[in-house]
Amino acid sequence: MQTQSEQAAGAKITGLLDIIGRRFSPRSFSPERIDPEVLNTIITAASFAPSAYNEQPWRYRIFFRQTEDHDRLLEVLADGNREWARNAPVLILGFSKKHLDRNGLENRYAMYDLGQSVAYLSLQAMQSGLYTHQMGGCNRQGANEIFKINDEYEPQVVIALGRLDDNLLMEISPESVSSRRKRKAFNQVIV
Repeated sequence: MQTQSEQAAGAKITGLLDIIGRRFSPRSFSPERIDPEVLNTIITAASFAPSAYNEQPWRYRIFFRQTEDHDRLLEVLADGNREWARNAPVLILGFSKKHLDRNGLENRYAMYDLGQSVAYLSLQAMQSGLYTHQMGGCNRQGANEIFKINDEYEPQVVIALGRLDDNLLMEISPESVSSRRKRKAFNQVIV
């Protein structure tokens, strides 16, 4: 069993999928455009996530850089997120559907299911050579008002999607990246 410091340093963990070990949430994106087919594949991967009763309660709205809606979405982000997210070529607003289609009752699993969908989205992005950074730091009510979101859906997350900024890669030391990637040791997550 590896120590926490070995895991944080990016040491190979037997059996761990490489794509999971490489995934991290950068704070600097290249504004380089993303191919629409690649973006379609990433969103399609998100749709394959499991969900309670197969309700698939996630919805996404995609915003492209240098558009009015992208700029308006930046307005609802927390100041710290807005600063670095503005360069991302794509911002994605993730929603959860509040009620079950099957019976109209509250969907108590909707946020969990959205989270699984975003995890699939993130891993497909990594497979495509892209990175994601998920942000809960946003004004959800502001997003509802600006984008006139149906009351049946609730904004939960904004996801920055794009390639790493090459200039950032030159500035970041491996120690800096691994310090942000620290993970709890196996015995800390099993209770």
